[in-house]
Amino acid sequence: MLKKIFAFKFLILTICALQSPTWALDFQLGVGALDISKSDETSKESTFFPFIGLGGELDPALNVVLEVGTLNYETSVSGDEVLAKSKLEVSGTSTALIISPQTENYSFRIGYGTILYKYKNEFDPLVLTAFDLLGVTDPKQEIDDANGTQMILGVDRKVGSFFLGIEHRQISVKPIATIGFQYLGVKFETKEEIDLSHTWTGIRLGLNF
Repeated sequence: MLKKIFAFKFLILTICALQSPTWALDFQLGVGALDISKSDETSKESTFFPFIGLGGELDPALNVVLEVGTLNYETSVSGDEVLAKSKLEVSGTSTALIISPQTENYSFRIGYGTILYKYKNEFDPLVLTAFDLLGVTDPKQEIDDANGTQMILGVDRKVGSFFLGIEHRQISVKPIATIGFQYLGVKFETKEEIDLSHTWTGIRLGLNF
């Protein structure tokens, strides 16, 4: 639903912009180097965020871009909260609408969007050994795919067709985890919401076409 809303807003802005004599199409291609903060369950990590953007100038002082990007990284689950200690592979697809007030040399970025996160969880070997010693079988710790929301603030320095900037994103995502095991022939299973919210802080560079 949120993606449909973003697409609709973008279409309306595009139609309005096409009626303006100052309209100019803008295509971006770039990559971000991100420092991803720890969450209640996971450790701090770093990764790369390749992205493309399509939009345009509504006037010389305002740019609107629909940005799409992907990321993949691996993080450690601490075992201090709901989840048992494990390794978590994370992949995400980001969609965001960015509004950029701009000057000749700088572009200020304010945006909102969603990220579809996918998770692959693998127990720590020591946890599996403990299960074996206790007689626990069929341990399960699965995390559902989840949509997160993101608030975006940043600024880019423009040099010709190139840009170099810094950016901060506040990500809110709370997937459902299915946790289960079997003990003495009895199967136990529960579902809980977990808080994997975090922030991105990093640099981005790329080209405007």
